[in-house]
Parts: sequence; C-alpha cells; structure tokens
Amino acid sequence: MTSRQQHPTPTPAPTPTVEEIARVLALHPIFARFDARALHTVAARCRSVAFPAGEKIMQQGEHGDFA
Repeated sequence: MTSRQQHPTPTPAPTPTVEEIARVLALHPIFARFDARALHTVAARCRSVAFPAGEKIMQQGEHGDFA
C-alpha cells in the first residue's frame, strides 16, 4: 500500500437464486400468506441492482418505474 491508503476492489456478492430470494421473501409479513408457487413467481421477477455508496436511488415524491 502507498502512503495514500488504497482499498482493494470488493468482490461482488454472488447473485442469489430464485429459491434463495423466495426464502427471504417468505420471512416478510407482506408475503406471509403466499404459497410456495406464488413466492417463486415473485422471486423470479426480482433482479439485483448495485449502486455506488451514497448515490441517491429514489426521492420522496418522485414517480416510480413500473416494469
């Protein structure tokens, strides 16, 4: 390392599987009554998006993106 501390580039986390996403969704009260098939359907539509630390990703009052 030089006098200016350099930090190694972090390794991205592996993309979770649909099954892993469904398991996490099942823990949230909004999805508590969903059966396994419905959870899998929702999980299959999820996608991972990374943003740099401190970047504004949404602001109250802005219109959302509905895909």
